[in-house]
Amino acid sequence: MPFRSKLPFSRKDIIDHGAREIAQFVNQIITDRRQGKSASLSNGLDLLDLLLSAVDDEGKPFTDQEIKEEALTFVLAGS
Repeated sequence: MPFRSKLPFSRKDIIDHGAREIAQFVNQIITDRRQGKSASLSNGLDLLDLLLSAVDDEGKPFTDQEIKEEALTFVLAGS
């Protein structure tokens, strides 16, 4: 999250630590879902299912990094 360096907080290390923890958590969820270790708790497809099955304009699947960024955008926008 490049915008963190511009925030007027004296304790940016706290924000950096929190951002790393969130990123690790989301990475683990993506890995678990890809490996079939977890499943959606909803009756239909959830956001992660849709992102994992999505493809770009060239028909290539999204990378884990792209999926993580999209998922975090939805979480932060919904806050």
